[in-house]
Amino acid sequence: MKPLALTLAAAVPALLALGIATAASSGVSAGGWPYLEGGTAPQDELLLQAHQRQYSLLLMTARRRGGTELNGVGVRILGPGTAPGFDRVLAGAWLLIDLPPGRYDVAATHHGYPQRQRLDMVAGERQAMVFYFDEAGPAPAD
Repeated sequence: MKPLALTLAAAVPALLALGIATAASSGVSAGGWPYLEGGTAPQDELLLQAHQRQYSLLLMTARRRGGTELNGVGVRILGPGTAPGFDRVLAGAWLLIDLPPGRYDVAATHHGYPQRQRLDMVAGERQAMVFYFDEAGPAPAD
């Protein structure tokens, strides 16, 4: 496990030890990429702000109307190989993940409606992406 992953794995228990409730979770994906996800508790915003610079990608999910956070979206990241490097339903509305340079296919699914985006990660750069969904399905094309 990378030192970054160890630091992040300690972040959530440390907040709990201080009596700060959080729904955030951290780990290492099947692809070996450290991640931190959250967004269901107000304190999760503190985690996002504190750790955002340690990850190459910030992925957020939101409702089309009003832009409010949307929990329970399935996220799957493929690449640079063919095996899924990350595949889980997010408990919160954001995911921080440290992806190495390469091309990725990022899919998000809410209530059976999938969306996909391509992502080219460059060494030393951080990127962000947002998936918007209507309450009952995908957002209309812009």
